[in-house]
Order: sequence, then structure tokens, then C-alpha cells
Amino acid sequence: MQKRIGKVPENEEELVELREFITRSKEVTQLEMLALQKEVERHFELLDEFSYHYTEHDIQNCWTLKQYPMIIGEAISDGQTAIGTQEEQFIAKLDSEKDQFHKDLAGYKESFNRIQGFKDIDTLNEFFKEAATLNTAIEQSKDKVETFNMREKRLGQPLSEYHDFSELDTNFRPFFELLQTAYESNRMLKEFSTSPLL
Repeated sequence: MQKRIGKVPENEEELVELREFITRSKEVTQLEMLALQKEVERHFELLDEFSYHYTEHDIQNCWTLKQYPMIIGEAISDGQTAIGTQEEQFIAKLDSEKDQFHKDLAGYKESFNRIQGFKDIDTLNEFFKEAATLNTAIEQSKDKVETFNMREKRLGQPLSEYHDFSELDTNFRPFFELLQTAYESNRMLKEFSTSPLL
């Protein structure tokens, strides 16, 4: 148990599992050990009534058993301190990733502003390429937002809302579909005009 509690979590999933293990240890295992200790003491008292002669080994085991709840309590306390430190590091890492996402989002908005300036069919390929890149980034960002919220929930943090991102996705979608339709139409028109009729 000490080894399990003393193991430093390498990721958020392990942190959650360790936190649950420590809670279970504190609420269940430590109480079970105290109950077992009392049961053993009752047996010793019963044997004492019959003038049973204890060996040195019996006495050592009894005293060792008395130490277990204290040892478990210390391990739990140390584990909770270590978890707190590790949790702070995971929260700092998550915050850093969210800050980077907000910087990326600002870049996506700039890209969308450029795409909204599409007016000339001669620049269609350039605009469509940028729109396709932005579309891929937005689709990947949807997964990031979901992952951020899942991680925040795991770490007991308030869930972040990404209204700017949702608004960007909603506003960008018609522009992307328009550019995609124009690009496909232009491509098919070129194929039609350069392909033999038969």
C-alpha cells in the first residue's frame, strides 16, 4: 500500500486513480485495520483469561499490528501532499495548453477575416487553400476543447467555455462551404474544358 501511495503519477489519469485509492485507503482500509487490531486485541484478552503463554514473536506481531494504522495514516498524508504538488503541475500544464489554444484561436480569427475578403475568382485557389487549412484546424480544435473540459473535470477545475471558438466555427462554416463549392465547380469546369468530348 505504501508503495502504491508513494508512486508519483505520470499523467492525469494516474493522478485520479491514486486520489481515489488514497481516499479508499483512508475511508476503508485504515478503518478495517483498526477493526482488525481491536479483534486481535480481544483474542489476546481471551487467551490471557486462559493464562496462555505468549511467545516473543506473538508480542512483536501484536505491536507491529498496532503500528499499521499509523503507518497507513502517514502514507496517506504523504501521498496527499505529493498528489497536491503533482496536481498543481498538471493544472499549470493544462493552463499553458489553454493559453496556447487561445493564441491559436486569435490566429484562426485573423485567417477567417482574410477569407471573408474573397472577391476575385482568380484568387479562389489561394483562398480555398487557406480555408481548407482553417477548417482542419477548427475540426482538430473541437477535440482539443472537449479534451480540455475532460481534463478540467478530472482535476476538479471549473469547465472553460469557448464561446469565441463556437462563434468562429458557426460563422466560418458557410464561407468554407461556399469556397468549397466554388473550388469544386471551378475544378470541374477546367476538367470539362480541357477534356476531349468523346
